[in-house]
Amino acid sequence: MADLRPKFVMNSSQNHEIFGYNNANRPEYPTPPFLERRDQMHGGHFYGSTTVNPSSIHSDFRIASELSHYNNSLSPSPLSDGTNSVGPLSLEDTPTPLQDDVVSISTSFHPQNQPTPETVLVSSDNVLFYIHSPTLLAACPDVFTAYVNTSLSRDEYRTMAVHLDATATQLNIILHTLHGTSPAANNPDFDTLVTSIDRMPSFGMSPPRFIRPTAPIHELLLSYAPLRPLDLYALGAHHNISSLAVTSSSHLLSCNLSTITDPIAERIGAVYLKKLMLLHADRNMALRNILLHSPHPHPPTKTCSFEDQKSLTRAWALVSAYLVWDAKPDISTFAIKATLNPLLENMTCKLCHQALQARIKDVVSQWASGKHTI
Repeated sequence: MADLRPKFVMNSSQNHEIFGYNNANRPEYPTPPFLERRDQMHGGHFYGSTTVNPSSIHSDFRIASELSHYNNSLSPSPLSDGTNSVGPLSLEDTPTPLQDDVVSISTSFHPQNQPTPETVLVSSDNVLFYIHSPTLLAACPDVFTAYVNTSLSRDEYRTMAVHLDATATQLNIILHTLHGTSPAANNPDFDTLVTSIDRMPSFGMSPPRFIRPTAPIHELLLSYAPLRPLDLYALGAHHNISSLAVTSSSHLLSCNLSTITDPIAERIGAVYLKKLMLLHADRNMALRNILLHSPHPHPPTKTCSFEDQKSLTRAWALVSAYLVWDAKPDISTFAIKATLNPLLENMTCKLCHQALQARIKDVVSQWASGKHTI
């Protein structure tokens, strides 16, 4: 099996420490301090092997390199041809020499992983991902077939790096999803998660199959529900991931549906847009039905006749009309209690007081137990 670790040959006049790696063009991959190397003697030549320690990583990816002395000349990288072409690249080809002596390797998918990686994927921004192809193929047999024109199981991809049309952050999320692990340690933002999921079909992946309620990425997406409920709802609706749409819909009760833009409405689609509108309409109707019935009258007494109890009925109807007129689907039980409780003040009849208090408690209970999601 071919050695997939990148090696760079430097002449003895060059400093062995790793200097800046074009930070102006790649600010997201800053050059780390000089990496400790394990020098090994092999065939009269010394090779330095980078030690990758994922626990010490503080950003999405860290730069690793391997240096060797051979014939006092600088050799090109075996994993890059100097272009941004998409597809497999033979490691035995002679690529264009690199101007820098540093390559970027994923901290989550590196050569020290288990099972031992035997395939190299390269992102569009030239970050290397070392993967175990049988693990990926077991999760999705058709993964990346659009880029390799065949299956990753072929022996030729053990000696060829596969270039993919995806950034390092996107590819990291996609590979985590395939492995059933969470990319939360890399702290991806919500927009990157959405873009990565939107790219999955082009890589032969079905989002509903991988983004299930038990999947770590599903939990990560739901953490954004309070902050980006409409975008999360649109994501779930667009890919028919009902669990995302249902959970995020409870955070959209305060959303003014008239403010939804045409692009968002088109992304949501007619079916899920109708479900969201019906949720709002049903909540408003439910509040009207709950407030429709006034407190039950009690038998007339010497101090409180039926005529006296009609004043309570009129007051209840007035307050209920005020609530229904201004209420929104997300009105809280606290707001309802704060509106109805003043009716208890200055009420001299104890039976009327008890009936009104019981009715307010019943209204709050029914509203709290009502439907909150699509």
